[in-house]
Amino acid sequence: AGTIRPVAMTDSVEWPSQTPDAGGQSIVADAWKCTDGRPISVVRWWGTYHSPLEAGKHPDHTPPAFQPTAFILKMYDDAGGVPGAIKHEAEIEAGKCNQAFAGEAAVKGGFYQAVFGYVAALETEWQQEKDKTYWLSVQAKFDRMPAIDTDGFVHWGRVSTEPDDKLPHGGQSSVDGTTWNAVEIMPGEPVNFAFEIGSPPVSVKANRATFKRSDAISVTADVAKTDTPCWPFVRIRQPNGETLYLDQSRGFVAEVAPYLGIKTGPVALPDIPGYPILQNAQFRDMPTGTYVLEGGAVDTATTDINDLKYVGVVSGQALSVEE
Repeated sequence: AGTIRPVAMTDSVEWPSQTPDAGGQSIVADAWKCTDGRPISVVRWWGTYHSPLEAGKHPDHTPPAFQPTAFILKMYDDAGGVPGAIKHEAEIEAGKCNQAFAGEAAVKGGFYQAVFGYVAALETEWQQEKDKTYWLSVQAKFDRMPAIDTDGFVHWGRVSTEPDDKLPHGGQSSVDGTTWNAVEIMPGEPVNFAFEIGSPPVSVKANRATFKRSDAISVTADVAKTDTPCWPFVRIRQPNGETLYLDQSRGFVAEVAPYLGIKTGPVALPDIPGYPILQNAQFRDMPTGTYVLEGGAVDTATTDINDLKYVGVVSGQALSVEE
């Protein structure tokens, strides 16, 4: 249930998308075609703080101290290949968007930029109709204009995905949100932007967001009904970029572990609210940094171990381990 357009970590492109408070409005939007008519309850997107590009990877990135106060999400009807009337709109506090370092994207010329992922639950579901085309825009809201000398960056921008010729390419409005132009790096080189929309089949929640290096954690999951047999999973993305999957018989392991509480094959999930995944689990001397706890489901009919295909949207919660 939903659309998944993953971030491009090679030949990556970034484009400004922020409110007038940050020194001039820029809105970037991209399209999707609804395949099932189910409502949208979760939105995921990727962005970067535009600063001088770095040669070589630096895996331990933290976001700058100066942050957006919120993100503004809008869903538009399609108007002949460009965004039309606004169908839904939400302003979500930055603290509820679960910002976490997602890796370094390679830019042409041997440079890299730090990419951050965001996941936000909508207070009110967005309705959509099967077979219709819609657009999504995401803007960072700041209380003042960022400055390179004091903040280390000049704007926040969305990050690209692989171009899709079956849909309209990304559009930009820098005036009033009603006049749209195609986003192109060079003439004939259109850009699409990464995002995910839909409903999470497995939504995970920790008992709190900040922990000490020697601490305990409790995690529950809300499991939503799916008609597609799948492998439900819970995983943790570590500050070093590596991912571990939860196998309740062994703990967190490096290989994809199709378990949710007990070992099972592909299942069509029932509704399971408040399912206990970890209860007061102890850990010792965890490396400090930001981790991302994620829950989701893999479509066993179409997936490959090196190219996972998901059912719905992968949920996420940022967790911070401190000294």
